[in-house]
Amino acid sequence: RFWASAESPNPLGWDGVLKCFGHSDRDVEEARSRAKEAVARLAAHLKGENEFPDKYAYSDRPIREEILDEVKDSSGAVIALVTRNGYGAEVLNAAGVLFADIDDPPAKGAGLFASLARLFGSRKPETPAPTIPPAVTRYAEAHPDVGLRVYRTRAGWRVILVNEEFDPTSPKARETLVALESDPQYVELTRVQQCFRARLTPKPWRCGIPRPLRNFPRENAAVEKVHQEWLRKYQSSSGGFATCRLVTELGRGRDTAAASTIISLHDRATRATSGLPLA
Repeated sequence: RFWASAESPNPLGWDGVLKCFGHSDRDVEEARSRAKEAVARLAAHLKGENEFPDKYAYSDRPIREEILDEVKDSSGAVIALVTRNGYGAEVLNAAGVLFADIDDPPAKGAGLFASLARLFGSRKPETPAPTIPPAVTRYAEAHPDVGLRVYRTRAGWRVILVNEEFDPTSPKARETLVALESDPQYVELTRVQQCFRARLTPKPWRCGIPRPLRNFPRENAAVEKVHQEWLRKYQSSSGGFATCRLVTELGRGRDTAAASTIISLHDRATRATSGLPLA
């Protein structure tokens, strides 16, 4: 919930400074203390005084995103968080409702330039949606008692399993995501981040505006003002787009209470039944 940064001169004498972030669920002072410890460890490593951790990747740390909202069940327990990611979109982080993220297969003959366009987000209009991925159809036929909501996204598909809750770190969650042929990186991040993630609002470059200049946390009033100006433009520009489109429901499974709450929020935020172009 709390983040802070700390800086240190580069011990190698290069231009610029070292910068690390610290996190805390208690208060910003604890986050700042951890940031200072992290930047000190980094400086010591660069001076050859300690070993760097074997793993130091995005998936090994808490997600540094601003918490915008908590989603609670009827008992008041938090079942999901809405956050803002590094490029400014709102993201649903669900504790137990399984989301699968499935990419379209590469087009035949697609080369480097097509891959780069997909990576950086071309504003080219969406192509007609192909048929539902065969893996999703096979899964539904093999498990007729499940309930699946199938959505089209700009570059693939999104599936919500509605009748059962999952531990994101469990073998069963991984097996289900793999069976649905979810994106391998998404499968791994689901496990290490201990949640199922789904983008709720459009990617900004698909709406004609750049990413925000600064990521969270925004540690002074000037940076916060710039962010609020960007946010107003983003909200205005993204109003004419949907993030995904509901295509069909498969299986006999009925929604759990948690799934019903999350689906309602998800479909409203993504404009899944609006018919708007996808971004």
